[in-house]
Amino acid sequence: MGAAGGIVLLGLKLAPFTFGASLAFTGVAALGVGIAGGMTGAAFSITNMIKQKSLHTSFGWEGLICQKIKASFLNSQLDILHKLLIIEVDTSMDSRMPIRVILLLILVTGLCSAYLKGNVALHARVVQSSLFESYGVAEHAVDGNRDTNYKKGSCTHTKQELNPWLRIDLGNVYSISKVAITNREDCCKERLKGAQIRIGNSLDNNGNNNELAATVLTILVGTKTFEFEPIGGRFVNIFLPGNDEYLTVCEVEVFAEKDKPLYICVPRNLALGGKAVQSSRYSALTAAQNAVDGSRESDYARGSCSITSWDRDPWWRVDLLDVYRVTRVSITNRGDCCEKRIEGIQIRIGNSLDNNGNSNELAATVGHIPLGGTNTFEFKPIKGRYVNLFVPGRNEYLTLCEVEVYAE
Repeated sequence: MGAAGGIVLLGLKLAPFTFGASLAFTGVAALGVGIAGGMTGAAFSITNMIKQKSLHTSFGWEGLICQKIKASFLNSQLDILHKLLIIEVDTSMDSRMPIRVILLLILVTGLCSAYLKGNVALHARVVQSSLFESYGVAEHAVDGNRDTNYKKGSCTHTKQELNPWLRIDLGNVYSISKVAITNREDCCKERLKGAQIRIGNSLDNNGNNNELAATVLTILVGTKTFEFEPIGGRFVNIFLPGNDEYLTVCEVEVFAEKDKPLYICVPRNLALGGKAVQSSRYSALTAAQNAVDGSRESDYARGSCSITSWDRDPWWRVDLLDVYRVTRVSITNRGDCCEKRIEGIQIRIGNSLDNNGNSNELAATVGHIPLGGTNTFEFKPIKGRYVNLFVPGRNEYLTLCEVEVYAE
């Protein structure tokens, strides 16, 4: 049986729809209402509500996203909407039985992490020092699943190594006051003893030199929450000092004062997650993608650097997947040897793939970078999708341990 009706959303009349079907319209990705047993149950799903320009305009929010100057206004508006917004559906099963259904609407805003409640680490960008096997990827630490059985695929796992670590990038700087860690329980619970929680804004030593918030002093069973005086930071590291250690966590949750950042929309490294290629590959450990894995680890043997073969005019390129006005590039040099290989590299940016992108506009030329060091090169904005690092006029092993790209 179907019943025709309409929706009123804060006074905006939307198109009629039929129960038992689904409706898609501008500003609302999907809304479905199911009727069973004479209207005994109703269910709905709504996503991407405020992401769409039409609803920004309808509510007068155009241009408010991620603007610190208007953040307080936006936050107050969201609070009001969370409390007051309803969908009112007028239906008529037949002429004798009018029915009014009131559905409470819960907004999924998707604006900035500034307005997410609770765990600010959920689905954040995350990297770890190494990968033991495919079951143990870093993303499992922030997937929202506290399952403690490693074989069920919701825990991380590094290789056995010196000082393993895991780092969460919250995307913004928060005043963090507690971190909850869930330990593996199907085996090896003692491995996490001695792990340090470090919080801050520096990526020196991959973030492991940031302020110490807490230490796991005993064998952790299940989930434990560590509380401490608020520490401002964008990066949260779980760092396990020692020789021949495995680092495994099944969930890391991060909680901040008032659930909103101190600074909104910190510049994003556009290269992270981009598609990287290079002129050749020296070995299985030196793939082009290693230079955009989010890790500044500079020891070649740990598998986080890209290296070409002994090529004439070697090159490396990252595809940012969109066109940006790029203003700076940071490069991390190899730390265990070969300091001078990086000297003379050209940073080229543009939209052409002629000559593999090596003919695009020259942004800067790399000089001396110390072993394991990171230097940032700033320049006037250059529009481009491709960022190339190119060594002209000589044979060289082009070696990069991290490349970070930032735009206006």
